[in-house]
Amino acid sequence: MLRTADVCIPVIPKSAPRPRFKGNAYNDPRYKAWKANFRAFVSEWWLLKPLNHVNLLCCHFYGPAVGDLDNKLKAVLDCLVGQVISDDNVKVVPFVVTRWFKSTKADAHIYLKVCWIEDEMS
Repeated sequence: MLRTADVCIPVIPKSAPRPRFKGNAYNDPRYKAWKANFRAFVSEWWLLKPLNHVNLLCCHFYGPAVGDLDNKLKAVLDCLVGQVISDDNVKVVPFVVTRWFKSTKADAHIYLKVCWIEDEMS
């Protein structure tokens, strides 16, 4: 049976930063805080175990025109791993629809829709 779940996450879309190295890997504290906030919203929404296969993931970004779309998607996928999806590789998430819509910071959010086929044996 085809299942779907969708949610609007009230955060300003953020691009995953490029890795920085100064002897050690540097993690931007603002990005870490953004990820924690995003994951908190996801944990309230997603009550199932992480999926091992998603037929379709839709990710729409609403916000100011800054950053690259692929880096925004990477940030979302990084946050979904371990909560909604078991991994972000192509075996788990083979089809993604991503779109950006310009909006004010006040109206910024991320819309997610996950489609998967529920195993009839579950």
